[in-house]
Amino acid sequence: ASTITVQSAPSTSHLSRQRQIQAVEALWLTLNNLGNEFRFVIFVDTILTSYELDSYFRGDDHPQIADCIREYADMDVAIGKLSSAGTNEATKERPFVSLRLWSIFFVLQALYGRAALLITNSYRENRLVDWREDRGCDQLLRSILPAQSVEQAKGQEIGALRTAIGYLESMFLAEAGMEKPLE
Repeated sequence: ASTITVQSAPSTSHLSRQRQIQAVEALWLTLNNLGNEFRFVIFVDTILTSYELDSYFRGDDHPQIADCIREYADMDVAIGKLSSAGTNEATKERPFVSLRLWSIFFVLQALYGRAALLITNSYRENRLVDWREDRGCDQLLRSILPAQSVEQAKGQEIGALRTAIGYLESMFLAEAGMEKPLE
């Protein structure tokens, strides 16, 4: 039988660092799951202008393309997708990451959920409730991103949501020590 002495045991800082890496990996997996669960919200924002989406919700145009988001007419769909992505389980990782990293993660999950709920509201109101004009989305983005990045993303006619998410993901990775942030 072998004995373990305190000197040969792994250092707590090494174990702590390993747990932090596991937490970052778990949060990144959740972000990837969110991207997958809400892929059609991102997709329609990537291929249709806000004018074209508004026409769809008014019943005038683009039914075949935008019908991929019809499931969001039911508010429970967005909530179910947040849960399916693993957001509930992700909270157990909070103690192992910095406040800044957790805040970026939180804003990303909230942006996905809010953008989806605005699609739900668009069905209810028979007009596009555009995330670019939503004060909640603006507040979320500005809590993390520089004003110039928010304005640049929101100023895009196509792909704006993907751009905003990309900025946030870049900041997440930079905070986790994985890459330089986008400027």
